[in-house]
Amino acid sequence: MRKQLVAKVVYQNQWMVVKDDVEFANGHKGIYGVVDKSDSALIIPYDGKDFHLVKQYCYPTERDSIEFPQGKHEDNPESDPLQLVKAELLEETGLEAKSRVHLGFFHEAPGYSNQGFHIYLATELTQKEKKLDVTERRLREDDHD
Repeated sequence: MRKQLVAKVVYQNQWMVVKDDVEFANGHKGIYGVVDKSDSALIIPYDGKDFHLVKQYCYPTERDSIEFPQGKHEDNPESDPLQLVKAELLEETGLEAKSRVHLGFFHEAPGYSNQGFHIYLATELTQKEKKLDVTERRLREDDHD
């Protein structure tokens, strides 16, 4: 068990907050790096034959990542997950889904973050135009398909 001594912000930006001085059950005191992030959504687009993935460069791993579309609204962290799914799917893939089924909720990395994500299966897909945000456009310009 850990006891929070001080909720001290070590670092903060629009996406996350890293914080906390703690005392462990054995009396040891230290910093426990808690990454405080709002929940997000992960979308599994399936057209009945194939899954649709996105490719983007990820700064933390310094390499391209192939992943399901995912994201959150930093300016509205309490937004409805279903609305977030619709927006992220269109933004990252250009797809719209007639059917979106909530598969569950998971915590991404409970050892150091309180962020969780809603998982949705998106089917009955229609291709539209992608609406990448500015960071995704910049990161995806370097795709090496």
